Amino acid sequence: MLENLVPDKYFKSIYDINYKSLKESGIKCLIFDISNTLESETTVSPSRKVKDLFEDLKEMDFKIILMSNGFKKYVIPFKELLCVDSSYLTFKPLKRKYKKVLSIFQFSAHEVAAIGDQLFFDIFGANRMKFTSILVNPISTDEFAVAKINRKIENIVINKLTQKIILKGEDIMNKICYGCGIKLQSNCKDNPGYIPENKINNSEYCMRCFRMMHYGEVKQTNTPKEAKEIINKINKDNRFVIFLVDFLNINDEVIRIFKSIKKEKMLVVNKCELIPKHIKNESVRLFLKKHYDISDTVKLKGGSLSSHHGARGILNYLKDNSIKEAYILGISNSGKSTLINDLITTCGSKVAHTTVNNKANTTLDFIRVKINEQLTLIDSPGVILKNSLNHDVSGKNITAYTINMKECETVGILDNKYFFKFDSETPITFYTNHESKKAIKKYFKAAPGLVNTISLESDCVDVVIYGIGFISVKKRVNITTNIDPSFIEVRPSLFGGYNE
Repeated sequence: MLENLVPDKYFKSIYDINYKSLKESGIKCLIFDISNTLESETTVSPSRKVKDLFEDLKEMDFKIILMSNGFKKYVIPFKELLCVDSSYLTFKPLKRKYKKVLSIFQFSAHEVAAIGDQLFFDIFGANRMKFTSILVNPISTDEFAVAKINRKIENIVINKLTQKIILKGEDIMNKICYGCGIKLQSNCKDNPGYIPENKINNSEYCMRCFRMMHYGEVKQTNTPKEAKEIINKINKDNRFVIFLVDFLNINDEVIRIFKSIKKEKMLVVNKCELIPKHIKNESVRLFLKKHYDISDTVKLKGGSLSSHHGARGILNYLKDNSIKEAYILGISNSGKSTLINDLITTCGSKVAHTTVNNKANTTLDFIRVKINEQLTLIDSPGVILKNSLNHDVSGKNITAYTINMKECETVGILDNKYFFKFDSETPITFYTNHESKKAIKKYFKAAPGLVNTISLESDCVDVVIYGIGFISVKKRVNITTNIDPSFIEVRPSLFGGYNE
């Protein structure tokens, strides 16, 4: 019994269904329910949007039939205005009217897909006939009393189906958290995706994301996806990729990950509103393309760009290049969820926002976010860098600390956790977004662990510290540090030496 209540496919609405895929799989006939599938229960005629959809489906050579348990006077206006065949008082899920359709139009069961919003009538009836069953969300919760009772029973059944994991091919009956992308569950409070059972049907966020959004609480999870796993999944797809990194964390490893994406892509350098005002964003962009040998499009998000710190510019690029679906990928905590929320706001969309937090691994799995009819984004789990000293950001703003170093002086950074000793005089500037009373300060004691040497063979270079920021050094010097060299990169100065 329960198996017959599980749909073969699930979509939010009839407009989200991949009809091309149905056609390619051999479906020739589409049976639509009317009430709360095409229109709300109180609507007596089809909208322009429904008419346009049906015209498109007819051009794809689908046979369309309306089947409703409603009376003739309710069904006929839809039949006549949509110019399709119909059947009223069908008494779904009984087989009689379904069999009549097969007999009249000479279809086989495997050539028919039935689409509706109710498990007990539309899905149960379709599965009994061995049709392809497609469940969509009801258009409105404003229903007649009998329908409301039916919905409550359906919710109980959906919970049972989820608990027993009676699924076809994929977990289509499981809801996901809109904040982190993990499947919602009410079985174990300590596992990702937990939500109390009495709230699971009406919640968009798991408890972790809810408390993160409203109370600033953070519960770390140990389920990050490996970078290789994420990239492999994306490389098997044909969608465009938007890759984010904040300008403090641009380094060889990040660019290597970006270049491993074999699909059409764009590098977006985020949080550029915090670049020193007298440094032109275009100069930084050209430097990055040249130094890291990037042939793909590079955009800087923030600073002098348009509304919402560059969201409009990205939207225009996608529109101009006819890109309707794109992955949002990037280094963990690079601002992926913030970008998606900016795009949602800029488009005036009313979809729920994704979770934003300054901790790594906020997004745990892929999340499809339909911004509007023209654009769908896929928020991806953040890539965790293996060669990184710190994944968390403790401050919102990038700060520049400038110090004149004398011969053989030492500085401690981040509360004297790391040390750098300079063998000759030079001005330095430390760029970081880690808030600390001792973000960088001269250290007059014998610093421990200074066993690694960095030789700077030219003026105006950046010493990049993976996961923390970078130090711009004005003159040629030798530096000793307690940081392993695998966490350090030396490059020409990102700002051209003008901001020290």
